[in-house]
Amino acid sequence: PIRLESCFPRLTASFAGATSDVGTFHLLDAAPSIGDTMRHLTRPTLAVAALAVMILTLGGCHRERNESIRMMNQGLQKAKQDKLGRAIDLLDKAATVDPSNHRAFYYAGLLYGQRYGDAKRAEEKLRKAIALYGKHYEYHYQLGVALSDQKRWRDAVTALEQSIELKPDHAESHLRLGIALESISQFDRAQKAYRDAVTHGGRMGETFNLLGNLYRRFEKYSEAAHVLKNGIE
Repeated sequence: PIRLESCFPRLTASFAGATSDVGTFHLLDAAPSIGDTMRHLTRPTLAVAALAVMILTLGGCHRERNESIRMMNQGLQKAKQDKLGRAIDLLDKAATVDPSNHRAFYYAGLLYGQRYGDAKRAEEKLRKAIALYGKHYEYHYQLGVALSDQKRWRDAVTALEQSIELKPDHAESHLRLGIALESISQFDRAQKAYRDAVTHGGRMGETFNLLGNLYRRFEKYSEAAHVLKNGIE
């Protein structure tokens, strides 16, 4: 580099039009089976009483989970049909029925950001998803996109760095990070981010163009020409 400065079941869902590569996902593990729990009970009356309590408790829990998942899937189907208002309504209801359904918040964030162009609302939903489950890089990446769309570059850097920490080979996070860093005049770090995007197979044309223009900005014309040539090839 050149120095330029000194409680869910398994579930599968898809979302048409989204850039997310999150298709198949696992939510919280299901509760232990009633048989496993009852195995150690010896007195029949105690076993019957415990079974009754568990059926009532788990039944209500699973009803909420299943209803939330059903609404979320319906919302995704409406989104595929471009019925965006109905899709958002169903996703919001899914999150109300089961407030721990982080996927409902995530998909609502995608809809607001990618289909409505409402980056602020997208940020709100994505932050809720991250508060519930912050271990998926895609949540942080999409938050970085929403913050970038608001030109909140420093906040975007934080979100994108978290995405990269969780998935170091995610080329789009490196590319977006480079754009955010260049926007706050952290040119050396931007250069590295662009190079990392290339290393991990990002959008080569756009990445080479951004890196070449960065070199040209600092009158590194031979390096710029080399990079842009590679981008064309």
